This record gives sequence, C-alpha cells and structure tokens, in this order.
Amino acid sequence: RLSTPIQDRPAPPIPQIEEEDIYIALYDYVARTNKDLTFKKGDTMVILKKGQNWSIAQLLEPNPLYSVTEGSIPTNYVKKQSSVVSQPSWMFDTADRSEAVSLLMQPCNNHGDFLARRRTTNPNEYALSVRNGATVNHIKIEKMGGQGYSIDHHTMFATLNDLVGYYQENMLANDIRLRSPCKQVVMESPQTAGLSHDLADEWEIDRKSIELKEKLGKGNFGEVYKGLWNGTTRVAVKKMIKSDLLDKEEFLKEAKIMKKLHHPKLVQLYAVCTHSEPFYIVTELMCNGSLREYLREKGKDLNEDTLIEMAIQVATGMVYLEVNDYIHRDLAARNILVGKNNICKIADFGLARVTQGNDIYQAKVGAEFPIRWTAPEAATMQQFTIKSDVWSFGILLTEIIGNGRVPYAGFQTFEVLEQVERGYRMEKLEKCSEQLYDIMMACWHKDPNQRPSFESLVMQLETCDSAAFLE
Repeated sequence: RLSTPIQDRPAPPIPQIEEEDIYIALYDYVARTNKDLTFKKGDTMVILKKGQNWSIAQLLEPNPLYSVTEGSIPTNYVKKQSSVVSQPSWMFDTADRSEAVSLLMQPCNNHGDFLARRRTTNPNEYALSVRNGATVNHIKIEKMGGQGYSIDHHTMFATLNDLVGYYQENMLANDIRLRSPCKQVVMESPQTAGLSHDLADEWEIDRKSIELKEKLGKGNFGEVYKGLWNGTTRVAVKKMIKSDLLDKEEFLKEAKIMKKLHHPKLVQLYAVCTHSEPFYIVTELMCNGSLREYLREKGKDLNEDTLIEMAIQVATGMVYLEVNDYIHRDLAARNILVGKNNICKIADFGLARVTQGNDIYQAKVGAEFPIRWTAPEAATMQQFTIKSDVWSFGILLTEIIGNGRVPYAGFQTFEVLEQVERGYRMEKLEKCSEQLYDIMMACWHKDPNQRPSFESLVMQLETCDSAAFLE
C-alpha cells in the first residue's frame, strides 16, 4: 500500500533551465507508490531522467497539497510546454477521432465548435472535427503537395491557420461555419505502461498487493473482478477458475499475448500473479463493462453516428493486430469493453494467436468456437486468418446496430452454419444504412481473400457518418 513519501525533505534546488526544457502536465496523476509524483493538469516541471514510458520529474512550483516534489511520472502525461503554448487553441493533436467526439459533445460546446487533430489512420495528416447539432462531422484536410492545405481540392491555403480562419468566415458543407475552438475539458487519462515505474518491465507482482472487489463476470478460463492494487489503483482482475494443466497453459498464453500488445484500442495488461494458484491477470478497468451489455442497456439512446464511432475504434484496434500478424478468433461485442465517453477497447485474448507470417492458424481438431461469429472456413476446416476476424467484425456490426441483438435471431445454433454455407446472410436491420450494410456484406464474402482489410474497413466506416463530410 502507499506508504509515507520518501521525499518529505525540501526539494533540491533546480538548476538553471531553458524554456525548452519545461514540461506541462496534460492530465491529473495521483501517486500510486511512494516513489511517484502527484500532479494536476497544467502543473509545470522539469524532466530529470526521461524514459520511454516512465520518467523522473521535479515540479517547478511545488504545491502545498503535495509533500513530494520529485518522483516518477508516466511520460505520456506530459508534453513540452513550448509545443503546447505555440499551438493554436483549436489544435488537439493528441486527440483521436473518438476523443474528438467526446470532447465536442460536452455541454460546454455548441453547434459549429471545432478542433483540428491528427488523423487516426495517418498521423502525418490532419482532420477537422466539427459539432453539427447532436452529432460530430469529420473533414479530412488534404495536404496538396507543395501547394498547401485544402478540404475540397479547389480552395488552397498555405497554412492550417489560414484554412481555419477562412472557414470561420465562410460556410463549410451542410451550411456549417466554424464557430469557436472546442472548450478544454479534462478527458479520461491515458493508460500507463505497467502499474508503476518499478513494474514497467516486470509483470509478476505480489498477490497480496491485489484486493478483489465485486465480481464483474466470467470469461475464457476465469472470473473477472474489480480490484485495487497497492490500495491506490483500480484494476480489473481475471482469476483462473479451472485447474488442469492445459487450462493453465492456455491462461498463460493469453497473458503472454497481452503483454506483447500495446495500443490505445486494446485493453492494457498491467501484471500477472502466477507463483501460486489461482492465477491472476491484472488489466486496466473499463468502467462500463462489455459492449454487449452496454448496448442492451443504453443502445437505444445512441444515434447511428455514435455507434459507427464505436465500430471504428474496434476496427482501429484490429488494424494493429492485422499489422502485427495476430488474429483474435473471438471478436464479438461480449469481448469489447467500454469506458467513459463510449471509449471501446478489444479484450479477451483467450483465443488469440500469432500467425508468424504464415497467415493461417490451424486450430486443433474438436476445438469449440462461437459459431454465430465464426467464419465458415474457420468453423468447417479450423483455418483461422485475419480475414476470418473480418467476418466476425461484420457480425459485430450487427450487434452494434442492433443494440446487442443476438446474431441470426430465430435460428438455432446448429442451423447457423448450414444456412451460411448455403449462402444465407443476415438481412439489413431497419436502423442500418445501405452503406453500412454493404460493408457488412463485404465482410461476409464467401472467399476470404475478397473480404476487406481492417485498414480498409476503418476508411469505409469513416465515410458512413455523413455523406458530405469525408475523412
């Protein structure tokens, strides 16, 4: 648990520093161990020792509320002050598409309020996100070689400042004019690499540091609980409930896969407890639970644009798996977790495998699969590829649009594969657009090689939320 801070003595004097060396906090952070530094968004500091995931910092203006003025911080919680100050108030270059929606839909923002950000699919390009009534539209900003920036391939601007200034005076598509920059509100803090500086490269932790709270549900190989690490940090804990040797090996395979994967749209593994039974996998806690239950409870209150944004987040996470030669094999709403502001992350890697350049993973004969989500070639020949994940993603889209509806409603499980093999595909749901249904049908192409890549799916989905605003 958090013990008495080790730095109750006065902080050592800070050597003369240049403005370029000053960092500013982008988020609040509360110390998790007695070696950590607590700080608030906007606090300034110098980095004494910078690391990729964790750094040692010293506050420039000690806060009387904090007894510690020097300690470990997550590197992704701060940024050079000079780069923040030099940016216009409408530039949110660390926000992704889903965060842009969450920010602009806050009550403090109104119709026409906007921000600019780096594009999810290509960080070297920019997009405008603009509030349009009860939704948010996204506009790709094209960089036209040496000619400048444009959103319509006709009107060119030398700088982004010029482009924004022009559309604050002139109409965009759909009669929207850029009004005011998005108001700065505190967003959910990003995940850290590991639970603390000392554990960043270690993943075995003392079981006594974990306190189990309420049970959240059940997944592959185990039960899932809310937990508290070190008396300071809320986590999710998967507790193994099966005890035979094969299940232990499979449980540890899941942990090893999660340890290798790092992406904002994948649930972050923090640690494991495997020195004694029952084994634990400790991950970040997503406050709204599974997407399936979230949709069943709140889906009717979410418009199609919001649902598509959630699908884009899942597809973005799958692009990462696709690029790194992993297949999930169990992509479904029950295995997507939801945090604040409809943030979605892929979880439950109990069936995930690396293809190691072979493209195809041959499952064991007799292995069981979730038939309603499984591609026909995987169900009949046990051959899994990233394209079988694409099929499952198409099924997931029906869950999202159908508010958690069970796929192939009205069919018994044993009938599903037989009907699919005969060419049957689920009909378009009433609230599903033709464009989105076309994407689903492409995911369900009989020939796996004809199904789109996840990168292509992200780009296609990004055009679904408005015909006039394309990103």
